[in-house]
Amino acid sequence: MVILFILMGMFYRGLSGKGYPYFIYLMFLVPSIFVASTTLSFDANFRTNIAFVLSGPVCLGLAALYCYDKRVTYKELSQILLYMVLPIIAHTVYIYFYTPDLKDVLSSATSNREAAGGWGANQVAGILGLGMFVMAIRLFTKSPTLALKILNACILGFISFRAVTTLSRGGVIAAIMAILIFLFYY
Repeated sequence: MVILFILMGMFYRGLSGKGYPYFIYLMFLVPSIFVASTTLSFDANFRTNIAFVLSGPVCLGLAALYCYDKRVTYKELSQILLYMVLPIIAHTVYIYFYTPDLKDVLSSATSNREAAGGWGANQVAGILGLGMFVMAIRLFTKSPTLALKILNACILGFISFRAVTTLSRGGVIAAIMAILIFLFYY
């Protein structure tokens, strides 16, 4: 769907003439189809395997090609971050209500699927880490009143707690590093 939306955007809004390096990147992906055709076994479904492996790099290349030289204002970026964090907040609320008691679930120091709401603990920790980062940005830049600061800090705390209780450290460490870098440059 992302590729479809990007192609629609390219059709209606056009492309920048300076984005040719990303077009070259997309062209370098074509030989990988031929390499895959010689290395895949006869049992494999060629079309689905190629689509599965190349969908991410093609999506990344098309997004870079479309977004190159497009301007985003501070207000638009703030709205994008708000729209990005709202589903993460909803997911955090879901995890709070539908996860069993943490005393029953946490038995070791490994990633815990049950503490992540039944999904992959690494993926949930990664998305909650993104939520931590966005809420930290909102706390420092979009909280003019004390009530809004308290609300954003509480949401940040709830998301952080749930991210830590998944016991998957990657998303949490990445979020903490991103927040520290943001604070250093802020």
